[in-house]
Amino acid sequence: MTFQQGSECPRHRKRGISLADQLTILTPRFTGSMLSHMTKQLDSFFGAMSDPTRRAVIEQLASGPASVSALHAAHNMALPTFMRHLKVLQDTGIVRSIKKGRVRTCHIEAAPLIAAQGWLAWQREIWENSVDEDIPSRR
Repeated sequence: MTFQQGSECPRHRKRGISLADQLTILTPRFTGSMLSHMTKQLDSFFGAMSDPTRRAVIEQLASGPASVSALHAAHNMALPTFMRHLKVLQDTGIVRSIKKGRVRTCHIEAAPLIAAQGWLAWQREIWENSVDEDIPSRR
């Protein structure tokens, strides 16, 4: 189940439970292997996004699918080097490619981006609640 920032779980809406608390309630339901899998996905996602070339490829693909040659043309590097960057994005699941004839076309897969966004929203909620509790109100 995915919650957008500022949303509430329908089950807890009446109680006014924050997103962070909702996720804390849901977390014990995850098995150790599920949490381990989620952690590995997030690690690989953030590892892939740590490189400026790979972030630029994602920005290029945000406007729509593109061929490998079109993506490569925007970068000043050898094709084999660029293909290693593309492979990292594909191994992570952020980018998928389809080959038709001699042309390989790449597109963005939303699931890893949504998972990372959900994790960041959860962390933001926790951080904001922590900051609100640590700073006494000024009068």
